[in-house]
Amino acid sequence: MRFNGPMKKGLLALCTLAAVLSAAAASIDESLERVAALANEDRIAEARRALDPLLARDADHPRVRLLDGVLRAREGRAEEAIEVFDRLRRDHPEMSEPWNNLAVLYAAEGRIDEAREALLAALERRPSAIGYANLAEIHAKLARRAWERARELGAEGKAGRRLEGAGERAAPSPRDSPGGPVSGGLAALAADASPDRASDDSPAERPTCLRGGGIEDRRVLAGAEEWLESRGAEVFALRRERHRTPENFQVYLPPLADREAAAAAAREIHDRGVRDIDVIRTGRLENGISFGVYRVTENARRRVASLERLGYPVRTRKTGKVVHRYFLEARSTAHPEALRAAWERRFPDWPLESVDCG
Repeated sequence: MRFNGPMKKGLLALCTLAAVLSAAAASIDESLERVAALANEDRIAEARRALDPLLARDADHPRVRLLDGVLRAREGRAEEAIEVFDRLRRDHPEMSEPWNNLAVLYAAEGRIDEAREALLAALERRPSAIGYANLAEIHAKLARRAWERARELGAEGKAGRRLEGAGERAAPSPRDSPGGPVSGGLAALAADASPDRASDDSPAERPTCLRGGGIEDRRVLAGAEEWLESRGAEVFALRRERHRTPENFQVYLPPLADREAAAAAAREIHDRGVRDIDVIRTGRLENGISFGVYRVTENARRRVASLERLGYPVRTRKTGKVVHRYFLEARSTAHPEALRAAWERRFPDWPLESVDCG
């Protein structure tokens, strides 16, 4: 899952603001406010450029680390964000924001039980409206999971669908209740509370088959599958296709001894007028310095030449790779145009199109 609209954008953005407003030092507080403002306007690349000098100056500052995790999540680097928040909640157990953001990312990966525990930990430290709203959404997911399990048991032998001691009558599912989903309950939250729900989901005359995707992240794929199923669609096929990404060139300085040495090198390079640099924090180049990724070979060569003139022994590497993209096919009785419009609002980067059901 790529996490729902309310549990992605709004939640992380508000946590960012909460982090900024409680920063201690006035000078860094102003810088963090600027980063937060950029992030909340979805100007993520600018926010990253504004935050990196703060990381280079004080990589242990808890609020700087919190913003770093938020930006990583917004940049699509969920695993790195989880690592940042996990370390932060260990180093500063009194903070609620790392726990809250961990819950968001766990939920995005389908780790619902862990998300619930993380949210409860956040609420113990600082009760907040957004924390309780997220807890409600987690409970909605748990409720949907319970109904799915109940349907599975019912399909196997009806034992899970009976009111115990009351004969053959089946217990109603959320969709069987009068007027649709259970009014005001967790199932209603799971099915109807999403702001991007299709405006017209009355049944069409016959099922429509749809194909969507081109998704590389399995978590996003799971989120798309769950989104369709929550709107009554049946996902009947998942396909994987192999693609090669465009070949780019990364210019970098090899890893230094440790994070402190890398931060010191980044400050020194920045002081000499070199901009657009970043300390590499994960992978085999951890504690190296990145000077950017270039699609045009000549641009990478010019960057290397300018850095070599300053005495930096930079290197380049190709970053093109083979990736797998996933597509899903679904069958729905909802009006296809309304469903596609809602999909485009929720997953604007991946098209959903009608296909032959045969």
